[in-house]
Amino acid sequence: MLSVLIIGIIYCSPIALKYYANLEGPLLEEINFEIDKNQSLTSISGKLKKYGVIRSKILFLSYIKLKGYEKRIRFGEYLLPRRISLENLLDLFSSGKQINYSITIPEGWSSWKIVKFLNSNKYLSGEVESLPVEGSLSPDTYFVAKGENRNKVLGRMQLRQEEVLRKIWNDRDSDLPLNSPRDLLILASIIEKETGISAERRIIASVLINRITKGMRLQVDPTVIYGLTKGKGKLGRPLISTDLKTSSDYNTYLLSGLPKGPICNPGKDSILAASKPEKTNFLYFVADGEGGHLFSENLSEHNKNVKRWKEKLN
Repeated sequence: MLSVLIIGIIYCSPIALKYYANLEGPLLEEINFEIDKNQSLTSISGKLKKYGVIRSKILFLSYIKLKGYEKRIRFGEYLLPRRISLENLLDLFSSGKQINYSITIPEGWSSWKIVKFLNSNKYLSGEVESLPVEGSLSPDTYFVAKGENRNKVLGRMQLRQEEVLRKIWNDRDSDLPLNSPRDLLILASIIEKETGISAERRIIASVLINRITKGMRLQVDPTVIYGLTKGKGKLGRPLISTDLKTSSDYNTYLLSGLPKGPICNPGKDSILAASKPEKTNFLYFVADGEGGHLFSENLSEHNKNVKRWKEKLN
C-alpha cells in the first residue's frame, strides 16, 4: 500500500511532493551522517535509506530535482535530529552547518608543537609542511569541521593573533621602550614562559621592562632553552653554565635587549601584560619554590631570595 502511495505522489503535482517533504521523517534517534566529497546523489540517497533517515530514495531524488538542490548539497559531517523531515534535511545539507569539533591550543606552545598537534588530529585533512613564524599563532579553542584543511586552521590562528596584537599594541602604555608590535610579541612570549600565574604576568613584565630601560641584560632562562631547542621539544635537562655561555640569537645572558624573535606563541593575557606592565622598581625575580616568584629591587635582596629558593630545594 505504501509503495502505491509513493508512486502516486511522484506522479502527483509538485504540491503533493512538497507536502510529503514536510512530514516527519522515519529516523528514530539522532545520528551523525557524513557526506563524502564528490559523493553522488544516488549514493547519498542509498546511505540515507540504509540509516532510516528517509522512506524512499526515489522521493528524495525527485524532491532534490524539484527544488534545484543538485548543486547545493555540501559534503561534510552533519548531526541529524530524530524525525527530521526531507525539507529540513536538504536545508541542512545545503547550509554547510556541519558538526564542529573543538581543538584547544594552550598558551606557550611553540609553532612546532602546534603543527605536530594539528598533523595528528584525526578530524583534519591535508598536511602542514612548513612551520609558521614563532609567535604568529593565537592560543585558543577553535571549532573545526571534519575534513577541514589543517593549513586553513593555521590561517585562522594567524589572523586572530594579528587582530589581538594590533588591538593591544594600539592601546599600549606610551612609555614602553618597545619599537614595534613584534617587540611586544617577543616580550609577551618571555612572560608566557616565565609564569602561568595570572597575577604575576604584569609584575614579570615590569621587571623585564625595567631591565631594558636601564640597559641591563634580561638574563632569562627560557630564551636560552629556546636557542638550544628552537621549540622542537623539551630540553630534557636543567640548564648548565656552558649553556649560558653558548652564543645564539636567543641567549639573553649574552645579548642586550630582546632576543631575535618570540620563543613561543603567547596568549592574549601575556600580550596585555607586556603592553601595560605593573609600575614597580623590581629588577630581579626567582622562583619561590611553590609555583610563583619572589621579586626584588636590588642584587642583595635577589641573592637572599635565591638562597631561600635553594633551601627549599634541599
